[in-house]
Amino acid sequence: MTLRLLSLLLCLSLPSVSWAAKCLSIGDAQSALSIEKGRGFAPRLAESLKDKGYELTTYALIGSGAKDWLTDPTKNDSLILGELNTPTEINPFVFGKSDLKLDRTTSESFIKQIFNFHKNEDIDCMLIQLGDNDLFKDGAPVALKELVEVIVNQEQRPRVCGIVLPSFKELREKDENPFITNKRKANYIERVRHHLQKSGLLQECPLLSTMTPEVHELLKENDKSFTTDGLYFNDRGASIWVKEALKKHPLL
Repeated sequence: MTLRLLSLLLCLSLPSVSWAAKCLSIGDAQSALSIEKGRGFAPRLAESLKDKGYELTTYALIGSGAKDWLTDPTKNDSLILGELNTPTEINPFVFGKSDLKLDRTTSESFIKQIFNFHKNEDIDCMLIQLGDNDLFKDGAPVALKELVEVIVNQEQRPRVCGIVLPSFKELREKDENPFITNKRKANYIERVRHHLQKSGLLQECPLLSTMTPEVHELLKENDKSFTTDGLYFNDRGASIWVKEALKKHPLL
């Protein structure tokens, strides 16, 4: 028996192994608090992506917007929170397997630090979950466009990029976030769409927006609640949000 034939027979006798594609995501408090509680957006996103053959690692910072992930950390005076913060580093909220600590003493942006941490891995997709903190910032849509530029211009760029934009606010008798409205969310989404389209990036990193009447009806079906406080999605709402968002991406 030849060596080549022996190798072939050995391969055929081994059990088949399924390899998951690697996906990264970054997020704000919507992701961070869901990671902390073990339910809501990030766990449901990981669950949906797993069904599509992706293994997800999420990094989240409370209070973060696009600019916080993009700029020089030494020049960022914004209050951005991880699980643990020190003057020199931030431990982001993490869903998945990672011990990355974000360095606050370097000029290298947080998004660059994430890609450098994973430089020896094949990153197949990158998702961005940001928006609510940027609703009132004039330059936020431009910052998000610039964040996308950094992602798609990586030396080993992800095959798939997508932006999971803010979804509906749930109207309640006691409104804990009166200045955040669905109208403001919709306006922000259109401004982001404009800047990405103008820069030729809309196809590179599609908007996975769920602010449609059809999705709103699904979320409100049978008068069931879809958030914990009007803003942060519960498990039921997050499952619908994630499922409908991923439908918008041709490669997910």
